[in-house]
Amino acid sequence: MSRLLIKLLLIPITVLLLDYLIGSLYFPSFTQAILVGLVLAVIGYFMERSLLRSGTLWMTTGLDIAVTIVALLLFDVFLPGARIPLDAVFLTALILGIIEYVYHRWLLRHDDKNRATL
Repeated sequence: MSRLLIKLLLIPITVLLLDYLIGSLYFPSFTQAILVGLVLAVIGYFMERSLLRSGTLWMTTGLDIAVTIVALLLFDVFLPGARIPLDAVFLTALILGIIEYVYHRWLLRHDDKNRATL
């Protein structure tokens, strides 16, 4: 499965779940939560492609968290009816950051195994 497809499934589903689990995070429709997840997935995919290498795991994950924080703050302003207070911004970014960390580790191990067999 391609990296982009994995992100396009994983991130929006996570944002949708967090919309239901984090009390202060509110999107008036599930399509807004899915849209936020899709945008974060696409941004994360291109950041991952350009930055993720052996030795950049923590930097790439930290940048993912920072970009997620900024994006969520912007979505709060531009999505009508959405409420994304600071506690929800940081909690959502942290949870997505943990998921990205695990995914990045898997990608790095998977890429190393592919290079070793060449």
